Amino acid sequence: MIVFNHDEVLQRLLATKAVQEAIAVQWVWEEKPVVGWVATVTTLTQTKVTVDQGEAALALAEGALSSSKDTLHAKTKQIVGLAKLRFRKDPVKSQAFVGLRALGTTANTTLRSADDLAAAWAKADATGSYVGTSLADYNALRTSLATAQAGLESARATLRQAKKHQQSVLKDTHGDLVAWYGAATRVFDTNTETGALVRAQIPT
Repeated sequence: MIVFNHDEVLQRLLATKAVQEAIAVQWVWEEKPVVGWVATVTTLTQTKVTVDQGEAALALAEGALSSSKDTLHAKTKQIVGLAKLRFRKDPVKSQAFVGLRALGTTANTTLRSADDLAAAWAKADATGSYVGTSLADYNALRTSLATAQAGLESARATLRQAKKHQQSVLKDTHGDLVAWYGAATRVFDTNTETGALVRAQIPT
């Protein structure tokens, strides 16, 4: 699959537009009027803006996920340790916490560890709090990470769609540019002033 470069296609598009405008009195391509090239420049430029915005949104989503994951992991690690100490003399309640571990390599492992802690906490100490953090507070942190995960996936999907659309526009534009050049160089021979202009000004 050919991947088209935005800057390269735009450079050729602008050159083609300029030449077509310059020779419009002599010849205009029947497939696209002069204003059509102006519209194409606008469309192509907008795809770049949309992709750039998508990349910026993805970076923000990645940052939000990383921050939320680190916060939840640190709180899980802290509370697991405190709960085990709190119920070290209570064989029934301590059993709920004894196998817990705070894993924070990825968002998924962080959430799984948090889910395990929340379940044990609800079972053995639902009204208890640790360093000012209640179970409700902790569940809010879990929700925050899950929301950040969803936000990241949404940002990725949006960016994928923007890039797909951009490539579609680039492909169509490149095809038109090649066709225009093919037509123009057949209309104007090499030994004509206009033919020389077309061949000299259009990057191929």
